[in-house]
This record gives sequence, C-alpha cells and structure tokens, in this order.
Amino acid sequence: MVVRKKSFGQHFLHDRKVMHDTARALEWREGEKVVEIGPGTGRLTRVLIDHIPLAAITAIELDREMIEHLAVEMPELTVLSGDAARMDWGAVVGEGPAVLVGNLPYNASAPILFNALAHRHRFRRFVFMFQRELALRLAAKPGGGNYGAPSAIVRLLAPVRYLFTVRPSAFRPPPKVDSAVLAFDPLPTPALGVAEAEVEPLSKFIHGAFQQRRKTLRNNLRAMALDTEPILAAVGLEGRERPEELDLETFVALWRASLLSPAVTG
Repeated sequence: MVVRKKSFGQHFLHDRKVMHDTARALEWREGEKVVEIGPGTGRLTRVLIDHIPLAAITAIELDREMIEHLAVEMPELTVLSGDAARMDWGAVVGEGPAVLVGNLPYNASAPILFNALAHRHRFRRFVFMFQRELALRLAAKPGGGNYGAPSAIVRLLAPVRYLFTVRPSAFRPPPKVDSAVLAFDPLPTPALGVAEAEVEPLSKFIHGAFQQRRKTLRNNLRAMALDTEPILAAVGLEGRERPEELDLETFVALWRASLLSPAVTG
C-alpha cells in the first residue's frame, strides 16, 4: 500500500471529472510531449491516457515509493526521478514542443511554477493545480486585494486563466482548503518589449514596489532608495497610488524611468 507523505504535501486527487477537465485544458496537439509533474499513484496519468497517447507522456516524480509503485502498476510509462522545482527542463523535453500538467504539492507549487517559467520557451502551455489562495494571487488583475508582485510577474511571462475551483472532497485525504486549476500560455519573449536579461531586475523592482502594500507608491519607491519625484513625473503619476492599482505596463514604465534616475544616498 502506498503511504501518503506529509512532507511532500501529498493529497491524492480522485475526482474523475476534475481530472478529465484538467486533461482537456491541455488541448494537446499531435507531436507534443506531455510532462506530468508529481503523478503519485497515477490516477491523473490514467485519465491523461484517455486523451493523449501514452508514448507522448513522461512523468516526473520525487517520491521513490511512488516511482516504484508506478513501475509496477504502469510499466510502460516513462517515469523520471527528480525535483520539478529544480528540473533542467531542457534535459527532459529538449526544445519542445511540450506541455506541462500537474496537481502540484502545496509546499512547492510556486518554485515549480517559476522554474517552469524560466524554461517557458520549451512549452506551449502549463495546466497546474494550486492551493486556491495562491491561484487567486497568480491570476489576479490590478485593483483587487489578491493582486501583487507574483500577479504582475506572471503576466510578464505567461498569460494566465483561472479555469475552475476544486473542493477538498475531490482529494483523499481532503485538504483543509480549496484548490484551483490555472492554465498558463508561456510567451516566447517577455511582454511589453522587456528583454530576457531584464526580467530579473524588473521582477526585483516590482517586488520592491509591493514591499509595503498599505503605503503609497511614492513611499515604496523612497524605501527602495530611489529619487522618487522624477520617476513619478516621467510616468505621469502623482505618487498617491497604491501598488495594487498599477498594471504591468505601468510597472515597466516606472522601472525604466528608475534606471535613468540616480539612487538616493545618505
């Protein structure tokens, strides 16, 4: 019998409708490789095979016991041992085309997503299940309480859609919170003319702008030791705005203006 490991954040999905809806959301295309992250006991894998040829599917699993289980129960499935949060996706799918799917462990879902985004040119789509609280943050639009730095950074790299909510009863054992499935369509190059080498410094700037959500944009820029007034003037903002009111285009404009303004010292 396979034993659930709390350290891996394992909750095994058993609702077949949720699994079929997840598989359909991939919109698999002939010739694409499919990589399932964390297949566990293989329930979702078996549903994927209803939609996608087995030969196209590779599974990535960290739990040695699960790998052994899959080797017995699904011997024709290609299973690789590895941590998806640190995976060299080029070694798994080459240059693609490929899609990623998985019911991600709650305790590693964000690192897995951002590692996949770092290799996004290899993938056409990700369909991932997250804890709903995180899913709402990732899919949030400007103006709401869930909108934050991750919302803006994800939109820079991969437009995201909230597909559906998954209740605890869909899992065994049931988690204490709702989950949700999101679809990401990775961009070959970052949005708004941002260069690949600019993604990291821009991301740091956006995180800095959200450092103190209750403070105004002016105060957050000052906390970053920036010469605030020229930056605001260049973008046509007053400075009284809150970071959650600003869209990605505005953050890019602010960051570019900050590069032309010397840091404040003393």
